[in-house]
Order: sequence, then C-alpha cells, then structure tokens
Amino acid sequence: GHFASPNYPDSYPPNKECIYILEAAPRQRIELTFDKHYYIEPSFECRFDHLGVQDGSFGFSPLIYIDCYCGVKSPPLIRSTGRFMWIKFSSDEELEGLGF
Repeated sequence: GHFASPNYPDSYPPNKECIYILEAAPRQRIELTFDKHYYIEPSFECRFDHLGVQDGSFGFSPLIYIDCYCGVKSPPLIRSTGRFMWIKFSSDEELEGLGF
C-alpha cells in the first residue's frame, strides 16, 4: 500500500501530528520504503519536524533503528519484525517541507 504526509506532494502544514498504523497479513512483515522526493525539515536530532517508526502497533512499541527521521535524504529500507508498524509524523509551527 501507499500513504503520505498531509498535502504531499505539496508542503505539509504546520503543527500537524499524524499517526499511521500499518498492518500486514498474519505471519507477514512490513517493508517501508520512501520515494526519492522526501524532505522533512532538517534539525539537530530531528527536534522539530520528524518521522518516528515503532516496531509494533502502539506508540510505546520498540523503536526501529533510530529515534526519528528528518532531513533531505530518504530513510533506508525499514523492516518490521512482526505484522504491525506504528508511524508518527510531527511538524512544528515553522518551516514546512515537502514531506513523504
């Protein structure tokens, strides 16, 4: 399947929080890839706009790889260990980007 940040391919809005819960068929895993048109406002430790990916169906599920993603380079292929992936996109009140 496909999903995108709000307004993609146009800039995402300020002060947005979006939760995406991906579910695969039983005994399947999720592989998440991003297209080349990816831009989330870069910042030190992704403190402003960012994308977080958890390995499970809840916000408290374990993180996959790193705390969060931002910047101009698409994240690498992200794989779940089970059939669920919990994704949170957040933007602050300044400097919107293209998104994903």
